[in-house]
Amino acid sequence: MPMKMKVPGSGRKQGTPNAITNELREQLRMHLVNELETIQGRLNELPLIDRYKVCAMLFKLVLPTQMNDEPNNAPVIIISKDL
Repeated sequence: MPMKMKVPGSGRKQGTPNAITNELREQLRMHLVNELETIQGRLNELPLIDRYKVCAMLFKLVLPTQMNDEPNNAPVIIISKDL
């Protein structure tokens, strides 16, 4: 099945925000705000090392990724049981 060609001028104009994406983000933000205490309680129940793992996963979703030409200049964090 051949791919349809895009008609010039169709779709959203450049610079126009995507309303559905913005609405979805707002709904997710409101849900997380309402569940913040529950999430914090669940995190507090986890062992320390698992809390760090969860935080590392969440940071990837929240913080923007850093683009570097040299990958070796990133800080190294070592987590041991001696904490």
